[in-house]
This record gives sequence, structure tokens and C-alpha cells, in this order.
Amino acid sequence: MKTLVSLCLVPLVTLSAFAFGQASSYQGPQITSQVSVSDCCATVANSVMSGPSVSVSSPFATLSDYVNANIGTGRASTSGTTNSSSSSGASFTATATASTTPPEDPHVGALRAGAGQSGTYYQFVLDQPSYVEMDATITPSYTGSYTDIYGSFGATASLRGGSPGGGVIQGVNTNGVNVGFGVSATSGSASNAEVTLHTGVVLLPAGTYALIGAVTASADTGQTASANLTVTISITPTPPGPIGSITCLQGSGTITSPGGMPQPIVEGMPVYLGDVIESTSGSHVCVLLNDDTTFTLSSNTRLTVDDYVYDPNNVQSKARYNFFSGAFRYVSGLVGKQANPDIQIHTPTSGIGVRGTELIADVTDQSTTVYLDEGEVTATPLNGTLTDYLAQTVINLDDNTATTSPFSQSDYDNLKQQIEGTPTDTQPPVISCGSAPTAWQSANVSIACSASDAGSGLANPTDASFILSTSIASGMETPNASTASHQVCDKASNCATAGPISGIMIDMKPPAIAISAPASNTTYLVNASVAANYQCQDGGSGVQTCAGPVANSSKIDTTSSGAHTFVVNATDNVGNATSASTSYSVTYGVCLLFDNTRSVKSGSTVPIRISLCDASGNDVSTAIVVVHALSLSQVSTSASSTLENSGSSNPDNNFRFDSTVGTSGSYVFNLQTTGLTTGTYALAFAAGSDPAIHTITFQVR
Repeated sequence: MKTLVSLCLVPLVTLSAFAFGQASSYQGPQITSQVSVSDCCATVANSVMSGPSVSVSSPFATLSDYVNANIGTGRASTSGTTNSSSSSGASFTATATASTTPPEDPHVGALRAGAGQSGTYYQFVLDQPSYVEMDATITPSYTGSYTDIYGSFGATASLRGGSPGGGVIQGVNTNGVNVGFGVSATSGSASNAEVTLHTGVVLLPAGTYALIGAVTASADTGQTASANLTVTISITPTPPGPIGSITCLQGSGTITSPGGMPQPIVEGMPVYLGDVIESTSGSHVCVLLNDDTTFTLSSNTRLTVDDYVYDPNNVQSKARYNFFSGAFRYVSGLVGKQANPDIQIHTPTSGIGVRGTELIADVTDQSTTVYLDEGEVTATPLNGTLTDYLAQTVINLDDNTATTSPFSQSDYDNLKQQIEGTPTDTQPPVISCGSAPTAWQSANVSIACSASDAGSGLANPTDASFILSTSIASGMETPNASTASHQVCDKASNCATAGPISGIMIDMKPPAIAISAPASNTTYLVNASVAANYQCQDGGSGVQTCAGPVANSSKIDTTSSGAHTFVVNATDNVGNATSASTSYSVTYGVCLLFDNTRSVKSGSTVPIRISLCDASGNDVSTAIVVVHALSLSQVSTSASSTLENSGSSNPDNNFRFDSTVGTSGSYVFNLQTTGLTTGTYALAFAAGSDPAIHTITFQVR
């Protein structure tokens, strides 16, 4: 009798639903396992359950010792591990293992073992359109002394819409074929090859989805079979913006978004992650990505951008491009110029790692030829090893081998012309200028500008960077200055103009100062009360400081006789400075201490006594101030007379200071009138630093 052992195992894990930014809720993994051991006629051990793992084995207590000793042993087990589970996706590993040993008694039927694991591993709800991608690795193992149809293993995984029983989601795999969004691999008893599968990115609408997975293993007499399935599904929200644009089109082509319908290419239209870009026969398409990477697709060429992250700070930049067929020219942008660039170009036969490169590639299902003009690449045949290559060389790749051949610059240039065709450039250069300052400026402003042209190129290379400047003359101010303008043209005579940039506030004129008091060239008496009166005005940035010797409306200095200068300084808010001044004089008043209306007899001595007074008539005489007689003249005839003093009382014609007369003292000059004829006379004198010439009149008879 032949005994069959069959084993089936199912584990179940359930997670609560949570709300996150990508999948609004998710549940799982949920795993069901079944294991069994059977002989030819009946199941001798069986277990079906929900849980992470389960196993059964023989010999069994229900059988006699003789049977247990002679039918051999059978074991079956499953295990399930949740690697991660979140709103961003899930990763799980499931394993099924079955093994049996031959019986000691050849007349006794052997056992058969079987293990299986299946169920709704992960269910999620999308509240917005999202990109979904799945990877799976199936690792089988088989050993056995016998070969039998019963020894086998297998695994499968698929994404379904709505529920575990829904339809399989359709997508595009790495070979460009529209297939069910699922992976599977089954293998007979003789193969232990690992199977790695990857589905393309699918743009799923909002809704409910379920990831279904299963792994099985069965073993006949003397066999051990196992299968390990690891599945990872990732969910990414729809990208917020384009990763590039179509910059030129000759002929026609299409762009197909993940899960969408082909749309005709229009020059200037955006390119998004996962888009399939395809040129038709006789057409040429130019693609410019955000980091300035460029692709030029020749006739019947098909490209997808599977992954693209551009970080100007060089933290996480990377790019994955997939070319299915056709010829193209590639020029690295900023991602390729960063340290340790992470850029890969996949073709049906090989993988190419890019290191700041310019190349042309011709791709078919059977081969890839790379014409490396600049930089460095690594190339790996589908079933080969990685090799580094430097420019300039030609790399010939098929599924298994990579060879090189000589590079010809003329051949490369001819290929470049064939791929790019004769472009029609109808777009003017793109100009970008810095912003105008918003605050007042003390000098003319220069604004840096740059220009580029993705089509025919700039007609004048120096236009790649230029300056727009204002030209306000010194001493002028305006709240609305404008820069000059600058025209930039490309080689196809398309032109654009930068500027003028207006609304720029420039102040190159200092404030204006007006001084009303002290009035210019005015004479004030000592201690006169004169209030300062001055103003500062600025028609540009405004007055920042306006200051004189005293504050406005305060009294100016009249405490001392002599010449004085009143200076006002002013600055505006951008630092333009100026000053203005006015001159004035301070003089003494003269108070008479004699009766000058009484005439004196010619030949007599006239005691001329005075005091120096301030604006209020107060006596400010002091011995420090010298009063000096200057001249004597007859008023009616203006004829000068000899100035004589009596005796030696007024040496050097200086008035004698007498502290006994007057509040603060007085000055006396004994004037001798000998020889003076009848008339009115004026005595002129000066007092200290007083700039004024004072006169006193008296009568002679």
C-alpha cells in the first residue's frame, strides 16, 4: 500500500484601518494557511487555520508503531512575515515547505506532503489618484532522490480592483507590454532558479484595491520542495507638477500617462513621471527635464521616465529611463553633474549607468548600440556583468555579451543629424531677470539677467548673461526710474526683449535746507532774543537728520559780539548729505551817560561818557572790552578834524574804563575841542570785537 501525506497551512493577520495621506485606509496582511500529510488513500494529518505559521508532521499517534516505523515521515509547514504595512504600501514574505522521507518497508506506500498559503494579503483605499508599483521575488528550492509529478512549487501575486475577487488591474511592464498587474511563477521539480518580476507604474483612480498572493509547495517520497514569495507594493500620490516638457516636435508623436489614453504631442506640453513618450515614423521629439537633461527621440522611438527626483542640494537626486525601441540622443543635465549621480537607462537587452554623459543609442529587441561621445557609462547585458566605459567608444550589447568597436566622430555627427533632423525653432529665447529693489537706492541700479534658447540657440552667446541698469544723473531723484532694455535673439531670428524694468526708486539728491533766522548778514544786539528758524526737505527717500547749532525755534547765540556763522547739516534716508549756512553779526548797543544835546564852547574839553548796553538796555560794560576812538568829523561838512584828548587821560585814544560810574562801569573819553568851529560833530569808535563802528554826536559853539 502507498501512503500519501498532504499538508495545508493558512495564517491570518488583520490590522485596523488608519487614515493617511496616500492610502486613506488599509488592512492586512490577512493570510490563510493549510498543510496536510496524506498517503495514497487518506489524509493522515491536516491543519487549516488563520495565523502567521502552522505545521504538521508524522509519525502520528493514531497509527501503530510498525506503520510509523515503515511508512516514512512527512512534514509540511508555512510561515508568513509582514515586513511593513502602511498607507504608503506593504511588504510581506510567505514561505511554504513540504518534505517526505522514503519508507523503510518498500511494500508500504509512501507519504506525500503539501503546504499552501493564500489570502487577501493587503487591501487599501485611495482617496486620490496615485501611482502604484509592485515588485516580487520568488525563490524556489527542490531536492529529491526521485522525480515525480507530485513534487512542485509555485507562487503568484496580483492587484485587483474593488475586492479580492475583482478584476486584475492592467498595466505596462518593463518590456512595454500591456499586461495584467500581477506576477506569477511556477516551476517543476527540476528548477531552482530565482524569479524576479517588476510591474510598471500604474496610475490608479481613487477606489478600493486588494493585493492577492499565494505560495505552494508539495513533496512526494524522498523529496523536499519549498517556495519563498516576497512581494512589495508601493503607493505614491500623483506628482504635484511636471518633471519636464516637450521643447520641439517634427512630425507627430504621443504621450500616454500611466493608465491613460495616448494623447497627441504638442510642443510645450508638460511631461510627468511615468509618461510614455513615443515618436511616430519620420518624426523627431525633444524632451527637456527640470535639471536640463535633454533627450532627442528619433523615428519610432519609445521612452518612459520610470523614476525622477531632482534635488538641487544633491541629497536624493536620481533618474530611471526606459527605452523600448528606436534611436535617441541623451545629454546629461544637473543630476548627471552631481557627485555620485544615480542615473540608469534601461533597454530590452541591457542597463546603462550614466556619469555626466553625452551619447547616442540605437535600441532593438535583440541589441543596444551605444555611441559614447563624452563622459563615462557603465553597461550591463541582461545576463552579463557590469563594465565601465570611457568616451569615445562604441559599445555593442545583447542579452549576454558586451563588445566595443572604434568610435568615429564623423559617424557620430551624422547619427546626431539623423536623430535631431532639421528643427523648426519658432520660440524666442527665454529671459529671466532679477527683481527690482523695493527700497530707495542711493545710486543707479543694475539688475542681472540671463537668457537661454532650447531650440536653435542664442545668436549672440554673450546674451546668456547681461545687465540692465538705470541711468539717473547725479543730483536727481525719482520714484519711478527705469532700466534700459535689451533684445535677445536666437539663431532662427526669434527675439525677445528684456526690460525696461520700472518703478525703481533712486535718490541721488541731498535734502534742501532753508534758513529764515538768523537772516543772512543781519546784525543783532548782544543778548537779543532771536529764535532759529530753518527747514530741511527731501523729495526722494525723505529727511533722516536736520540739525543746526540749536534746535529749531530755540534761541541763536547772541551772547558775544562779533561775526557769527549759523550752520545746518542734513542727510536723507539713503545717506545723501548736505549743509547750509548763514552769517550774522552781534553788536553792542551804546548808552550815553552825558547830555549830547548841550553845546560846548570851542576849545573846551568834552567828557564823553558811555556804557555798552545789550538789547534790553542792560549795562554790559567791562574792562576786558576796549573802546577805542577812531575819528572825529563835522557832520554838516563831513570834514575830518583832529582827534585830541585832554592831557593823558586817554592814551592811544582808548576810552578810559571807570568802574565807579554805571551799573557795570562806564567809559570816558575827554575830547579836546580846540580849533573846532561851530557845528555838530561825530566821534566814531569801536568796542572790542564788535564789527560795528559806533558814533556819538555833540554840539560845538
